[in-house]
Amino acid sequence: CTEMKGRESGMPDEAYWNSFFDACGILAPGGKLYVMHWRSDIETPRGPPLEIRPTPEQCASWMKHAGFDTPSSVDLEDCAPYHFGLIANARASR
Repeated sequence: CTEMKGRESGMPDEAYWNSFFDACGILAPGGKLYVMHWRSDIETPRGPPLEIRPTPEQCASWMKHAGFDTPSSVDLEDCAPYHFGLIANARASR
């Protein structure tokens, strides 16, 4: 997996960024990573402040840098309207 420090990636902290690399190192090639996070484009009745929530595009970029294929969006509107979802496979060559 590629090395990148948290601040260079735009992640809020290095521990969060490292979680993507940890998942990459644990999963076998082709293993799936699912990401579910609070939406940053709407007000929600709970959850972290909007200004610290990543966008789906940011999470997708971090996943790709960590060693995953291009993530696909998962529609959570019916079951979790305040969240977005992404899924990606661990690349064979990381």
